[in-house]
Amino acid sequence: MCTTTSNSDIAESYASALESQFEVGDLAGVDDDNTLAESGVYATAWDLIGAIRSLVEAANADAEAIRSAAATFDSWGESQASSY
Repeated sequence: MCTTTSNSDIAESYASALESQFEVGDLAGVDDDNTLAESGVYATAWDLIGAIRSLVEAANADAEAIRSAAATFDSWGESQASSY
């Protein structure tokens, strides 16, 4: 008799830890570019906001990839176990 074990619970805990509900709001303020300093501050802030949004999207995509890989492994394991 062959016994298969799964690490789906571990995969889900990793995916859940990686997944983020973090949201970055839009920048509030004057942003009328009266000075080079103000323009630079806003440009930097928008760059940071874009970078954080990209990181959150990437982390969520990685979490989904972990879940998908675990589901594929479980499906394969079940098919292998049923053949014994």
